[in-house]
Amino acid sequence: MAILRSADQSACLYSYTGICLRKAPLQEYHDESMVSTVTSHFLCVVNSYKGGLTMLLLNSLMFTIGACCGSFITCMAERLSDMQSLYTKQRSVCPQCQHQLRFWQLIPLLGVLLQRGKCFDCQTAINLRSTWIELLCGGLVLFNWQLPLPLSLPLLLGYAVLIFNSLTDRLSFS
Repeated sequence: MAILRSADQSACLYSYTGICLRKAPLQEYHDESMVSTVTSHFLCVVNSYKGGLTMLLLNSLMFTIGACCGSFITCMAERLSDMQSLYTKQRSVCPQCQHQLRFWQLIPLLGVLLQRGKCFDCQTAINLRSTWIELLCGGLVLFNWQLPLPLSLPLLLGYAVLIFNSLTDRLSFS
């Protein structure tokens, strides 16, 4: 953490990501050795903006990774419950018309939005179960990735196993 002094005699306490955590009068910071001089308040704002942008990109990346994992979990659970091979070179198909899905239709969350909830070829409604699972997994990764690795990794693996088992049970026994 670092503290930067601005021209208006206030200071920002910065975290390692560059986000201004706390802005307060300079008198509240007792350790002068940690205070660096900043020529203008504008630099404080720019540094805060860059850190916020970095966190936004990291959070977006983590959500996307979680959504991809959710898509994989859904695909494997559906194939397992339908007694299909888990290892196949063929991409997913529409359950109605059996048409092989194009690459843009397989993008988690965006594929359903681009198709407006209907199959591109036969126009039947797409089951939104996989979309909800992608959202759930993306949210779980987003909320857990900043925890320490020894804590977050078992949690995320446990969530993945529970979601996979719940989905296979739902598909197999309904």
